[in-house]
Amino acid sequence: MSKMLLLAKSMILIMVLFSDSLSAAVAHVSINSRQFEINQTPKLKLNFVAHEKTLTHFRFMIAEPETAQTQILTEQVINSYLVGLSGNVQVNHPDASLVIMQLIDDQWQVISQLALFDAPLSEKSAALSREASSHASLNKSANRTKKTRQAEKGNDSPQWRNSAYNAKTDCRLERSETDTLWKIASRYYSQWNTNIYGAMLAIFETNSTAFKDHKIHLISKNAPLMCPSANKLAEYHDKAADKQLFEILEEKHRAR
Repeated sequence: MSKMLLLAKSMILIMVLFSDSLSAAVAHVSINSRQFEINQTPKLKLNFVAHEKTLTHFRFMIAEPETAQTQILTEQVINSYLVGLSGNVQVNHPDASLVIMQLIDDQWQVISQLALFDAPLSEKSAALSREASSHASLNKSANRTKKTRQAEKGNDSPQWRNSAYNAKTDCRLERSETDTLWKIASRYYSQWNTNIYGAMLAIFETNSTAFKDHKIHLISKNAPLMCPSANKLAEYHDKAADKQLFEILEEKHRAR
């Protein structure tokens, strides 16, 4: 334990020697969402697009100003552009920051430092999705008669229509073999209470095997697409950030 604290303290000293600009090995980094408040143990998700396929040469830690307290976080790769981070020491300072370090020429260098509590709290985003779902439930009764009549005529509307969110685990998206990812997302993003870029990212993350070589710009023509979960959609609530992440991910996949 003492060795870990010494390592953390030595890492934080390096911060004064390097700028916050990203290294060439990292295309994009930003906090997607955090699942904790001040005076709680940290848990968050990080948008992280790097040229390296593993996190071997990266370290993630929390630094609190005016104190010597730092902690190295445990990372878990969620997908090709999302990393889960967690720690076991409470974060007590409102100006605490997430520090991302990279091993360059056998030295740990700071490549980015992000304000921790400026990041969106995931519960707030999830609450928005639940509110949209509740609104859809109020309209369900009014639409039931119309849907029943359509079903009797063999022209039932898709299960996502007239609904902000459908939580069925077997839900599939409506699509044709000529539909692009953009067109599919355009059909659903307003119902999902997100933006078109967030919708595309959520669809890709939920159905990555439906994309050739797991590349976001190569959607397979006939592959069925499952509906993203409410929790997944809640991760995408900032159009500007989602657009930036989508474009960086698309550029990275096209370059491969």
